[in-house]
Amino acid sequence: MFKTPLYLISICLSFSVVASELDELATTQRLLDQVQLSLDRARAVAAQSDPNNRRRYLFDYKKANEDLNTMRAGIDRYT
Repeated sequence: MFKTPLYLISICLSFSVVASELDELATTQRLLDQVQLSLDRARAVAAQSDPNNRRRYLFDYKKANEDLNTMRAGIDRYT
C-alpha cells in the first residue's frame, strides 16, 4: 500500500488554497469593474439632471474612483 507523505498532502492543499484565493481576487477585480461602470452611469445621470432638483450634498465620484483604484492596485500588487 502506498502512503503519501504528509508534507506532499500539505503542499497540494496549499496550492489549492492559493488557487482559490486568486480566483476570488479575480472575481473581486471583475466586481470592481462593474462598480466602476455603475458609478460612471450614475455620474452621467447626475450631470444631466435638472439643477433645481439636485440635492444639497453631492456624491463624491472622484473619491469613489480613487478608492476603487486603490483597491485594484492593492490586489494587483498582491497577485
